[in-house]
Amino acid sequence: MLIRELASKMRSADESKAAAAAKNVHDIVREGCATWRQNQTEICRSHEMLQALASLLRSPSERCRYEACRALGNIAFQNPGLIGQALPPGALEATGAADALETDNCLALVRTVGMLDGLRYVLQVGSVNSKHEAARVVNNCAAYSVSAAQVIVQSSGLIQALKGLCGAAGRAQRTRAKAIGAINCLSTYDETRPYLVSSRVVEDALIPALHQKKKAFGDSDEFKAMQADAVMATANLVGKNENSPIATEPDGLRTVIKCLRHGLDRHVWAGITWTSYSSLLPLSNLTVSDCNKELLAELGLVELLVRAMAECISSIEEELAMECLENMVFLRECRRRMVACGAVERLGLLLRGNASSNRPASTEDVMRRAQHILWWLTKREVPAPSFTCCADYLGRD
Repeated sequence: MLIRELASKMRSADESKAAAAAKNVHDIVREGCATWRQNQTEICRSHEMLQALASLLRSPSERCRYEACRALGNIAFQNPGLIGQALPPGALEATGAADALETDNCLALVRTVGMLDGLRYVLQVGSVNSKHEAARVVNNCAAYSVSAAQVIVQSSGLIQALKGLCGAAGRAQRTRAKAIGAINCLSTYDETRPYLVSSRVVEDALIPALHQKKKAFGDSDEFKAMQADAVMATANLVGKNENSPIATEPDGLRTVIKCLRHGLDRHVWAGITWTSYSSLLPLSNLTVSDCNKELLAELGLVELLVRAMAECISSIEEELAMECLENMVFLRECRRRMVACGAVERLGLLLRGNASSNRPASTEDVMRRAQHILWWLTKREVPAPSFTCCADYLGRD
């Protein structure tokens, strides 16, 4: 009933009433609201509500556009359908929205007629605050849904509008930081990267952000977050190349390692709670390039990867950490570090299947990589055995 009432008010010819209704939508999907998860889902199942929000993005009223973007950013935040795939069973039960696990809110948003065109319009002509909130909508939709990200990158003019906030023409630093964050989220999927590369986001948006001077930017935390997002997005898109911008920027590699460390420690840095995944993904590219490996080893990556194997709870994090280790094992210094920090013991536990009773079983791909790494560390003089044989060997007295 409330959802329908707010949707009706947002269609009011009175701009102040429409803006107030959009603000109310924002408030009922804030984390502080006891039923915010349920409200997210109900809104995304209401065609009337989504169309009303999309229409406000084209309103002549700046306030209406701003409030609509704020509401949409919260609706897309922590898309429960996607988050539910990575959380333990029952983690979202307290929200009272168990059925939200079946709904891709972000995909519902971007598929709404006029929604992405409206966001592009705000990104191009809105105030600094509205542009920032519109970029946040794109950021959140991309962060929590690969399907939504695919729709976004194929939307006419939207990536160009984000680029317009990032390059030399982007004057508002706070808005630039959020646009770079959106591009970073979009860069995390195999399906979206070709569109981003062909749109020249590396040359026109990410490299200018990497060259941004801290003194000219202003806010220190926001600057750090933007630099980290720019580094990771660049690594996701072109990190495997020997001459990539990150390979020639040692500070970029240091930033990724710092973010991984903060992710493992569950620390907030630059106003962001980092995850291991956000760093391990670009590192899976950066460790391919031989010119990066020596510096990454010096920065402590090997030790952090072995720690990630022990602490990461999700399968995707385990897979990425193992991929990075396998890329690094061909360097003698990396092998020395792996042995010194207990990689042999950790790999042995994993291959015996008892690394941790609290973690899901490792995938066959992870087991193969573990067997290959262990062979490099201990038995290179004989042919690499299957991981089953290797596990049998490790189990002997």
